Amino acid sequence: MSSASANDNDGQAGAIGELVKQSGYSHRRFIALFRGMTGLAPKQYARMLRFDRVIGQFATAPAQRWVELALQAGYSDQAHFNRDFLAIAGMSPQAYRRAAPASSRHVRI
Repeated sequence: MSSASANDNDGQAGAIGELVKQSGYSHRRFIALFRGMTGLAPKQYARMLRFDRVIGQFATAPAQRWVELALQAGYSDQAHFNRDFLAIAGMSPQAYRRAAPASSRHVRI
C-alpha cells in the first residue's frame, strides 16, 4: 500500500486534472486563475475542504472518534489526518477536543 499522502494526491490530481480539462485552460493557467480567485492552489483548497468536513462533522457529533470522522471526510488514514490537523489548526485533534469549542470553528485561546 502506498502512503496516505500519495493516495490523496493521486485522487486530487485526477479530480483537478478533470477540472483543468473541462475548463479548456492549460494546467498552469487554470492554477493561476484558481489561485487568483481563492488565494489557494486547487490541491490546497481541496485539503481545506476535507479538513472543514471533519470540523463540521465534529460539531454535530463531538463524541465520535477522530478516526471515524477522518475516514468519513475522505482521509485515507489517521496518521495523514493528524498531520493535516496539526498543520491547519495548529494543534492536535485531541487538543482541539479538550479545548471544547463552544462554537464550531472557534477555540478559546
